[in-house]
Amino acid sequence: MFDDEATAQSLAELVESIEESPFVSSGPPRLVVSVWPRPYREVEGLLPVVHPLLSHQYSHPGDTICLLADYQLLLSRRENINHTDLIFDTAAALLALGADPRNMSICRESDIGCLTEIYWLLSCILRLPPPGDAASPASRRSDGSGDERLLFLAAAAIGLGATDLVLDSMQPQALSLAALLREIERRLGAESSAIRVSSPPATQDEPDLNLNPDPRSIDERYRVLRHDLAFLRDVLNEGAMVASRIVSPAITCLRERLHLNDGSEGRL
Repeated sequence: MFDDEATAQSLAELVESIEESPFVSSGPPRLVVSVWPRPYREVEGLLPVVHPLLSHQYSHPGDTICLLADYQLLLSRRENINHTDLIFDTAAALLALGADPRNMSICRESDIGCLTEIYWLLSCILRLPPPGDAASPASRRSDGSGDERLLFLAAAAIGLGATDLVLDSMQPQALSLAALLREIERRLGAESSAIRVSSPPATQDEPDLNLNPDPRSIDERYRVLRHDLAFLRDVLNEGAMVASRIVSPAITCLRERLHLNDGSEGRL
């Protein structure tokens, strides 16, 4: 079902730990893509972010991570949404379009528990102004949830040692997130960040995605994958395990940078 270009090693064996700076990956460039879960009928929205995934997963196997942005879905009050179906639909669609779990990780945000601690540490550093204050580097919504989402994406980028963070078309916050990351660097005294943030256009002008040109083949692969729930769970669980192993050292580095655990005062 998948391309034979995959490496023989497991993803877990390819995980690189993070250097002392939580902003810079110690290994090859690490691509992190944040994807908003969606039903398969909206798969066209995934095409722009699938291109960098396919390009990176073979050139840098083990250093490509696709995050399914499920936290806000879990907090949603819309009872007509089946969160589990959206997650499995999106995971199956990504695999049908060419994402290879032997070379990259696909996981839910909520499966990486350590990200919430990094989010909390960064919120302490930033002391963000109240919603509506123009001084905030983040884009704002009336309920302040725009800040929360941007800060969580910053936590994911830092925790996963990203050198490139790509947002899909349902998260058009690249400029605001880049500004937020620069502010975090300034407050931590780590202004040599390698994290680049981008948001591909909603439509791909040149859809050269190394996909099978027959959409019916993609649909068939999707149907087979979507009905294999055990396989999808295994893909998500292994992806979460790999991502969690990357995040753990980042927390230690960030806490040391803030002078926590040594009785001294944090540098905020």
